[in-house]
Amino acid sequence: MIQPSLISYSFQSASELVLLELAAIAADRMLLLDSYFTVLVFHGVTIAQWRNAGYQNQAEHEARFLLAKLNPSATYDSNVSQQGTDVIFTNDVSFQVFIDHLQRLVVQ
Repeated sequence: MIQPSLISYSFQSASELVLLELAAIAADRMLLLDSYFTVLVFHGVTIAQWRNAGYQNQAEHEARFLLAKLNPSATYDSNVSQQGTDVIFTNDVSFQVFIDHLQRLVVQ
């Protein structure tokens, strides 16, 4: 049986698995629900206010480090248009292209 997991992220403690209970919701907490086919992110009231204020876009915040670590999915020669997201162009291949190529090599 596939059991969904609910992971709590808070400034007061390390990330932890929590029960699928209403008590898991808090103002200063983010919840990530992984139900295998769907991933949902819930922002507490305080976290949502910070997101709406655009704190993650300010230069002194560290969202830029995440963008530097993400594997790019759009190259200069691809015709990608994603609504509502920033597209980071690169000359490197995407992780999906790498996996597809690796699968072809394994099957041969």
